[in-house]
Amino acid sequence: MKYANKELHFTVENSKEDFQKKAEAHSGIGLNNVQKRLALLYPSRHILQVVNNPCSFRVSLTISI
Repeated sequence: MKYANKELHFTVENSKEDFQKKAEAHSGIGLNNVQKRLALLYPSRHILQVVNNPCSFRVSLTISI
């Protein structure tokens, strides 16, 4: 996480091997809810990038403050 030039940048990445079985057993709506809340709280002031790689899952968020 870092803050620079009135922007908050946050990135998190997880490997899939630990979570793959849990993800297959349970399908949530977490990312959809996050996208909706960001649109309400920071309209036109955020960028959410989700990268689903074969071995990892990465989410990056930038919010203009």
